[in-house]
Amino acid sequence: MMVLNVALIGASMAKAFVTSLKTDSKQLKALAEAEAEKFAVSLATIARLLAAGEIDQEEAEVLIGIQKSATEAVLASLAGVSAVAARRATRVALSSVVGSVDAVIGIPLVSATLAATGHGAATGGANAGAGGEGTPA
Repeated sequence: MMVLNVALIGASMAKAFVTSLKTDSKQLKALAEAEAEKFAVSLATIARLLAAGEIDQEEAEVLIGIQKSATEAVLASLAGVSAVAARRATRVALSSVVGSVDAVIGIPLVSATLAATGHGAATGGANAGAGGEGTPA
């Protein structure tokens, strides 16, 4: 009976997860930093207008509240971006072992899963899961 080499497949998928998430986390960090800079610029502008007497304290508080809400909305959208990053990382990890897993189990199961989700089946990790000890297929 053919078995999947769980350790090898797991290692290949872990490497793919880390690589994919590292790339996405850099993008998320850049977005968060850009939003923080926008908020800082807004705070400085509001403080300048208040100091110059162009707005009063109530107006300043309202403007800060508006900026706070806008920043919260942008940061909340990053959670959606994180969900996309998680899906991408999972797809990349499955793609890294698709050829070897499908070969060991004898049917295109991972390929079909990737295709069903509209991501095709990129072959990768050709040696991952080839024989060795692990969980029976």
